[in-house]
Parts: sequence; structure tokens; C-alpha cells
Amino acid sequence: MKRPGMAELAQAAGVSIATVDRFLNGREAVRADTRARILEAAQRIGHPAARRLAPVDTDLPELRFGVVLHKQGQDFYKAFAEELVRAVAAAQELNVPEIVIKRGAAPTLVRSGSSPWHSVPTQTLATVVDTTAAGDSFAAGFLSRRLRGTPPEEAAQFGNRLAARVIAHRGAIIPLDVMADLL
Repeated sequence: MKRPGMAELAQAAGVSIATVDRFLNGREAVRADTRARILEAAQRIGHPAARRLAPVDTDLPELRFGVVLHKQGQDFYKAFAEELVRAVAAAQELNVPEIVIKRGAAPTLVRSGSSPWHSVPTQTLATVVDTTAAGDSFAAGFLSRRLRGTPPEEAAQFGNRLAARVIAHRGAIIPLDVMADLL
């Protein structure tokens, strides 16, 4: 028997394929009542996305924040930095509760609520081998700590430590024993 696809899910939920696509891939906001219909239909027809879309029963805190990655010294990023200043100002106007700006080797900037900006130093390495996945590693480390309830500045310190470990090795996936003290 063929697994139900997007067309079958759209039909079961009474919405367009485009709406299902937007919901499944996070392309645009989909109204809460429409999301609920799609989820119910996915569970009813056994769509593969049903498990990943189902609400998770957990005591994890709800966190809303963004991570911006910035590399200094490159023309594109210089122009981006100017736009970044405008974006941060816009985010502050929207009352975003937490802002984290990862700036390569420069200190990470963290701001929570109305508190002042905190500058979190990165680790200096004698040799950088490969920066592949440095930003992703920072984000993973930061998010893992925030989801445990660690304060933002400490979470940024951990993210910076993990990113430093990763860039000291070739490739995006490094041996677990290299991170043993971080796990």
C-alpha cells in the first residue's frame, strides 16, 4: 500500500497542497485552526509527518529567539553588518525576548528582555583547521543549554566552546571522544 503524500493529506484536511507544503516546510505562517486540521488529518490517514508534527509532552520551557551568524572582514558581511544594526533595532521594537548575535571570532552578543547587551568571548585557538559547521555547532550548543534552563550568557559560553572544538578538527562531524568533557 502506498504511503499517503501531500495531495492525500491536503484532500483529507480540506486544504490546498500549497497550504500543506507551507505548513510542513515552514515556508509561511499557517493559521492555528488550519494547522490543527492538517495535523488531525495526518494522524487519521497515517501520513509520515504525523509523528513529527504531534505535540510533544514535555516540561521544556517555551523559548523564542533567533541566532544571527556574522563573519567580519568580507565585503558581503560588512554590508550585512549595517543591515544587522537595523534588524536588531527592529527586533527590539517587536519585543523579541532574546537576541543572540554570533560574530565569528569576535565576542558573541547576547541580550535578554530589557537587560543590557552582554559580550561573551570566544575561545582563541592556536590553529583553526576547518570552520565548516562552526555556526551550526554554536547554535546546537547554545540551544541545548537554553532548553535545560541555562541562562543565555552561560549558554553562549557553551556554544562558543563547542564551536571552538569543532573548528579545531576537519569536517563538520568530529569524534565523540573530542567532546567527551562537553557531553
